[in-house]
Formats: sequence, structure tokens, C-alpha cells
Amino acid sequence: PGTHASTVSSDNFGGGQRIGRFLLRGGHERIAYIAGQEESSTNRDREGGFLSALQEAKYECWKREVGNYDFEEAADATRRLMSGSEVPDAIFVASDAMAISVIDTLRNEYDMQIPDDISVVGYDNIPQAAWAAYSLTTVEQQFTAMIRIAVQTLLRQIQADQVTSESFVLPCDLVIRGSARIPPNLVIENTHVISGLND
Repeated sequence: PGTHASTVSSDNFGGGQRIGRFLLRGGHERIAYIAGQEESSTNRDREGGFLSALQEAKYECWKREVGNYDFEEAADATRRLMSGSEVPDAIFVASDAMAISVIDTLRNEYDMQIPDDISVVGYDNIPQAAWAAYSLTTVEQQFTAMIRIAVQTLLRQIQADQVTSESFVLPCDLVIRGSARIPPNLVIENTHVISGLND
């Protein structure tokens, strides 16, 4: 975009941060991360927020693997996480599609119970995340609001016959389902966290 372009985006850093706090307050200690693509700014923001939440609690990411937003590569990343004498008790996965692959691999190859043995959290709230087979805890972006703001901004600038640079960053919602241990004192309404993560 040019220097006068307006932008509407999601707070991926804040979304990652909320996941980190959620997993820590659920009592997890060995929290792993499966990244998307290394060069993706979206991945960097999600991971950056996640790591900041761990750091503020004096924790570090237990292990990190890369899944490249690919189903098979996410399965391979899961196998690497499970290959040692100690395994994670939670995995934050940079997208729901990869998280579904992670859950399949943990169940089918390692006989793991989700979330009793390992909690899994994804990102994006794709339709499959709500399927009973996965019941994936995830982060939802406000795509409808993003489109509305983008259109309103464009129309306003056309009517004013003036292009100005505006930037909108919309918060993300943490959607609680059944794939991760739920912290105590978390206030949830219609699967969305209302309070309890100090944000």
C-alpha cells in the first residue's frame, strides 16, 4: 500500500497474548508452540503476543516447531514434540487447520486424551473448530466488522474527496470449547471469554 493507504487488521499480538495467559492460568507448565510460516507477519504477531504472556509470568516456551500452515507438516511437528522422554501439557497452534491435524495425531498415534493429557488451542475459529469431534478452543477474528469498517472508511474518503491514512486494529475474542483445560474464575458467555484474563 502507498503511504496514504488505510488499513484494517486484527490484533494478532493481543490474540496470542490471551492464549498464553489462558494456558498459564489453566495450570500448564510445558507449553509448546507450532508456528505457521516463519516469514508471515501474522505468525510473528501471534507468536510475539504468546511469548510476551509467558515472559510476564516468568515462563518460556517449552518447545517450538514449525507447521507452515500445512496439515501434514503440523502432524510432523507434533511427532517431534512427542519424541522425547517428556511431552508438552499444552500446545498452542498458529491456525485451526493445523490444530485439527495436531489433535488427530495425538489421538491416533499417541492415544492422548484431549484435554485430559494435553490441551490444544488453535487460531481463526474456522467452522470445523466447532465440530464435536474437535471442540477446539480458539481465537476468533472480527472479519465482519473489519469489512464494515473498511467499506465505511472508503466511502467516507470518497465523499470527502480526500485520502487520509487511517489505521484500525480490532481485538480478537477467545472462544472456549473443550480442547483445553479451563482456568478457574474465567467468566464465559456464549463460549466467549468476558473476563478473568486481566486484559
